[in-house]
Amino acid sequence: MKILKIAAALAAFCAIQAAAPGRFALADGAATQFEGQLLGVMIETAGGQWITVWEGDEPVNFLDSKNPCITLPSKGKIPPGKYINLKLRFSEFFTVSGSDGAYMTRAGSSVVIGGTAPTMDRLPGEILSYEETHGPSWNTQEAGEMKIHLNYDYQDKDDYIEMYRRREFQDPIVVTEKSVIKIWVSLSLSSSLQLAMPGTLALRIPKEKALVFILPQKISEMIVRVDTSTIFVKGSEMVVEL
Repeated sequence: MKILKIAAALAAFCAIQAAAPGRFALADGAATQFEGQLLGVMIETAGGQWITVWEGDEPVNFLDSKNPCITLPSKGKIPPGKYINLKLRFSEFFTVSGSDGAYMTRAGSSVVIGGTAPTMDRLPGEILSYEETHGPSWNTQEAGEMKIHLNYDYQDKDDYIEMYRRREFQDPIVVTEKSVIKIWVSLSLSSSLQLAMPGTLALRIPKEKALVFILPQKISEMIVRVDTSTIFVKGSEMVVEL
């Protein structure tokens, strides 16, 4: 009887792992809120030099497809010229809410995830740690705001995420003294919330049942608009360093 129970548990675990890449549960759901902070914007000159044109702490709603992450007037900030790439720097700290269909994010909860994925396309990588500093992460009543630190690249000591196009723009963006730059970033979070049972992320991780937020393996799109010119960058063309 004991052997049968062990076999059944192993079969269930394998079914969860095989359900889909990056999934830990047979049921999942979409985050209905995903917000963070934009920390910096850099642009690359034709000569290969990266120039920081903005630094700050700008709130970003990643599910808002209508409004840009940031609008930058070039006057006094960006030297006029042609630029071949653009890089965005985001904080690793986010606010998430939503449900997997049965379990919901609990208001006031706080989670830190540590792992080995150096870039977004390598997610989820090997999960090395999962800590609920104000747990549990779930409830069954209503979805509330959960604070989460996505420290996926455990070896990387910084607290930011950078994204940029893998190759230079096909046509450089032309910036004048009167230019205005607008940038949009969109994500699909259809399977981002998953209920993880004890030991399904890694050995003894999590220690107790947890509602886990998992980033997708790529962004959906980045849009860069300079005056009347618009560049659409597919998620498959982007590098996202965690």
